[in-house]
Amino acid sequence: MLNITFNNLFNGKLIKKTLRALSVVFFAMLIGAMGGSLAQAAPGIAPVFVSSTAVSYAENATGTIIEVNAQVGGLGKALTYSIIPSSVDGTSYDASLFSIAAGGTGETAHLTFLSSQNYESSNDANDDNIYIVKVRADDGGVTTDQTIYVTITNVNEVPTDIALSNSSVAENAGVDATVGTLSSTDVDAGDGFTYTLV
Repeated sequence: MLNITFNNLFNGKLIKKTLRALSVVFFAMLIGAMGGSLAQAAPGIAPVFVSSTAVSYAENATGTIIEVNAQVGGLGKALTYSIIPSSVDGTSYDASLFSIAAGGTGETAHLTFLSSQNYESSNDANDDNIYIVKVRADDGGVTTDQTIYVTITNVNEVPTDIALSNSSVAENAGVDATVGTLSSTDVDAGDGFTYTLV
């Protein structure tokens, strides 16, 4: 702390030191009052992704897979988000299956599938239900890329049909006679079924 007394008030060196110290304090207060916006607006700082690189997503679902989020200097900022085509980057294997759109303020973006995906009939390049796409965050020409892995998870779907192997029985066959065998059609291979009369 600087103590200015009447005796040294007009000392030139002291005045310079005092003004220098006050200017530093003022500048620090200014940055704090602006919420760090000076750092946010600083040019040449590459965006840094803070959203996850891996996400699970249920088959047949629609809507946002993940909200992509990148920051500049540790702060939110309106950025331009895009998907890198596989023709530009060969590791963006499944880029053609995705779409990305900016959120309300432009600080984030919503990654979606162009159409719903089926677990039983995978559509990704590696045929393993893991869809790989590379997205880019652009801050006026300063860019950062991130690879996102979307794993499609299985959903227990409703059987589509019931069949009876036989529809007739001999007269007087008895109360416990077997008429036929029921079977179901279901895309979920290996599922068991319970039958009831309704």
